[in-house]
Amino acid sequence: MVDMDWHVTYIYYASDLPFSHTNELAAELRAHGIRVVGPCPQHEHFLRRFLVEENFDAIFENFWANLVLFSFNLNLNKIIHERGLDTKIVMVAHDEMSKRSKQEGDAENAANFAVLERFLRHSIDLIATVSGRMQLTLLEDRTEAACAKISSLRFTCDYAYGQKVSKERLKSDDDASSSWDARSGISFLAANNPANTNSLRFICQSISPTIDGEDVWVHVFGSVVLPSECDARGRVKHYGVIGEDDVETALSKSRWLVLPCLSSVGVSTKLVKALSVSTPVMSTALCTQNMPGGDDDDASTRFPVLVLELDKFSKQFTRYFNDKEVWMNLYVHSVPYYNDNFSKSAVQKNIFEISQQLGLRRMAFEVAKSSTKKPTVVLWDVSKESASSFSSLNNAKHTLNGNPDFVLEEPDERRCEDAAAVGDAAADIYVQWIWPVRLSRPKCCPKGKCTLIYVIAWEMGHLPKVWVDFFIRDVDVIWTLSEYNANMFLTAKMDENRVRILPLGVNCSLENKSTQLSQQLRALQSQIPESSSVFLYVGGALPRKALDVILKSWCEAFMRTANVVLIMKITYVHGGDDILNEIERLSRNSSTCAKLIVIREFIEDITSLYAIADVLVHPARAEGFGLTPLEALSHGLVVIYNEFGATSEFLSTEYAIRTESRKETCTVWPCRKQSFCVFPNKAKNQWDACEELQDKPFWFTPNTASLTANLLDAHQNLRTHRERAKFGKEIACEHFSWMAVGDAVERELNQARKIATSSSSLNSKHSSWHLSDGRYDNSAVAAAIGKWDWKRMQR
Repeated sequence: MVDMDWHVTYIYYASDLPFSHTNELAAELRAHGIRVVGPCPQHEHFLRRFLVEENFDAIFENFWANLVLFSFNLNLNKIIHERGLDTKIVMVAHDEMSKRSKQEGDAENAANFAVLERFLRHSIDLIATVSGRMQLTLLEDRTEAACAKISSLRFTCDYAYGQKVSKERLKSDDDASSSWDARSGISFLAANNPANTNSLRFICQSISPTIDGEDVWVHVFGSVVLPSECDARGRVKHYGVIGEDDVETALSKSRWLVLPCLSSVGVSTKLVKALSVSTPVMSTALCTQNMPGGDDDDASTRFPVLVLELDKFSKQFTRYFNDKEVWMNLYVHSVPYYNDNFSKSAVQKNIFEISQQLGLRRMAFEVAKSSTKKPTVVLWDVSKESASSFSSLNNAKHTLNGNPDFVLEEPDERRCEDAAAVGDAAADIYVQWIWPVRLSRPKCCPKGKCTLIYVIAWEMGHLPKVWVDFFIRDVDVIWTLSEYNANMFLTAKMDENRVRILPLGVNCSLENKSTQLSQQLRALQSQIPESSSVFLYVGGALPRKALDVILKSWCEAFMRTANVVLIMKITYVHGGDDILNEIERLSRNSSTCAKLIVIREFIEDITSLYAIADVLVHPARAEGFGLTPLEALSHGLVVIYNEFGATSEFLSTEYAIRTESRKETCTVWPCRKQSFCVFPNKAKNQWDACEELQDKPFWFTPNTASLTANLLDAHQNLRTHRERAKFGKEIACEHFSWMAVGDAVERELNQARKIATSSSSLNSKHSSWHLSDGRYDNSAVAAAIGKWDWKRMQR
């Protein structure tokens, strides 16, 4: 192997990657003096322990040249950051890792794939992919700007597996002809997992019946479970788990290796093994990424594999199975292609190319190192546990975890007290979104040394007077979620350059798992009559949500016999007890209204409700933003919304259904009749002392007749509306992803940092979102949807 001239090189990989090439690569690298860490049963724990035991500071005091990750670990960036290391990282990515990153989420990181993207953008210097599929996965469904940033990482040529050079000599036509006569049947090699079982089921159902000849068998090797369809078809032999040498022997006796992959695996290791023993392969594109192949006579004369379309696989298999000429051409090309692409020398070549690119990047890094600025420390004080949208802003925080320019931490009381005691700041920026509003500036964020950002959403038309006094006196920057909110602050005479509009976001990377519904939701689904139009409400039982209008319109629109159902997921109850009792009564026994289903119990993944619904009904009287409609939009649902208020800022009649409404003074909970007050004063615990607003609270009550007509329209023209909703989904996923919101937050944090060190306010021309003549300053999409430029967050 060529000397890579790296100061220190470590390779870290995890034991949960069951790819045989991982161990082979590790052995190859160890043989050339490269330290290999792994396999690691506990990723973060093992890595932290390793760093301590290996005298981390001494080893990495100069430069940690390269860390190859076989498993993406976001916390690694924090370890690097805490140590202040100058680190260059290469990541070897696999399709399955990308797919898991898209599909798996957890309570603390609902935007997992967005985090991965940012991690790659800020922390990974180079990516070596197993296949072109991984490159496409990283780039798919991204905006043009995001694609440009990701592609600038300079993907290397495909990472090779590092098998031994094939002992097989180059084949001649005579060899091919003799081997054709000596071989028979088809082979299938696989471990025990659902994807492999499905592929084997496909072979038994669609391929085995097409084979002529009693002596032609399907030979199955490995721990894959034999599905019942294979037993019923016959002519299938299952040999179980066999050794490495036995695999080569078995493949060399088979005429074909058949791999109808139904899910992405990059490049299958068994396919590589088949090439090494000159066994022709029929497969699908999901198993042969970036490998040359074809399904026509011309292509098969040049390529080592036949790449067939899954829906035509059976027909094409029948065509080629007994085609000796095609088979011989594949046979002859197998070993040369294997040696050129999957041998140790191929691995060495690829790693050398990686090292060259790293060298160029390291030179650029050393130039920039001298001017590297100190990272900005941000204390992120945002509610974590909340039934409302408060905690969702943490997703924007998570998207920043891969950015080395910021250190994001949670407030620490002891640290804050120590800083305040000496008049110092515990951070450069303090971001706070706490309910109820804290009307005092944190002591560890003194003016002139720390920028205080307060995030606020408010629905009642005018702000409480005490809030305005506090915001003007003590808060440096206001982050609000909508133009509807921003106008309240401008009405309160606040400096417009200190009021910033940053929306919430959605995670479109997590697909609807309609086939993996929880037992709770499967039971719910069983209550829905077949072919029904499914309407959905998700939110609290409070007057602001207009449940009274929804219920009245529902009963007017649909009689009991209508083929519709309304699912009402009640998340919390405040002031709406009477209407909730009426809804529950009608759900149990109604002779006039169409079917109602009320859900009060906890649902862990509330967005999974979107997988069984068609239409979201959300004509709320007032919203600070409207995260539920945006989430529903991102899942492709038809959304019925209020023509006024925050939701109308991202919803349009081009892809949603608008309900007419009228402005009214709020006189019911949480407002006090004919008063400027909302909410009781908790300190005095009585309605006589409440939060006084600058003016009377107001909202927009939906028109019952308009909502009734919209419900009927959505049901009668559901297919048309669902088709139009696809445009809305594209808009939500492209412009309101947590990745896009994270970009906007990043820009705002960079701007906010300047306030603590200067007397200047934020310059509006640098705003991620800002107002212009009462509208968003966006025009490019006006021709498309008649509103504003959705690409405002890309500026």
